[in-house]
Amino acid sequence: MGKITGFLEIERHDRKYVPVPERIKHYREFVVPLSEKDTRDQAARCMNCGIPYCHGTGSVAPGTPGCPVNNLIPDFNDLVYQDNWEEASRNLHSTNNFPEFTGRICPAPCEASCTLNIDDNPVTIKTIECAIADGAWDNGWVKPEIPTHKTGKKVAIVGSGPAGMACAQQLARAGHEVHVFEKYAKADSRFQDGEVRRRPSGDADGSRGRDLSLRRPCRRQCERRDRSARDAEPI
Repeated sequence: MGKITGFLEIERHDRKYVPVPERIKHYREFVVPLSEKDTRDQAARCMNCGIPYCHGTGSVAPGTPGCPVNNLIPDFNDLVYQDNWEEASRNLHSTNNFPEFTGRICPAPCEASCTLNIDDNPVTIKTIECAIADGAWDNGWVKPEIPTHKTGKKVAIVGSGPAGMACAQQLARAGHEVHVFEKYAKADSRFQDGEVRRRPSGDADGSRGRDLSLRRPCRRQCERRDRSARDAEPI
């Protein structure tokens, strides 16, 4: 949890948007992040809930409230409040392959399930998650997790969206040889534009390159249904 009396002392304060006349001139990110201090203050609002419904039970009972990937939300909120950002990143990445995506485009059912939401404004969980993910990239804490051994097994993943790439990432870390098949010329547009365009280096493949074993075996599948997967062209 954050500060014991934080939710009584601190009001909800969330990110702002760049004015529409400005953001239609470019394709860069238009959400203005909170300062580190403001983010820590928001994390301090996390209560010592008996049952943290924000965790979610989606992996047990799909469709139930809370986080669909069961992020350990009170834990990383407390770590941010304690100014331990690196451990907060480790905690967040233990359940979420791409928090830099969910911190931007997730509808945040965790906030709807927040206990504070019963009679107050919920904790800005999505904003805190995004700040942790961005800080991890900026500080070089996101590194490839190369498996210590290879299983000798090959696995095909159809589709290079966030779900397909998350699946591929986990399988590659387990030591399997993973091949991702995509019918379009490039991997999912969310890796090429949008969510990753904020990277100062312009490396749109940054998230995809977390695990070096995923960089080469990404293939483009032709639209023709009679074409076998082995004939797919490398991207």
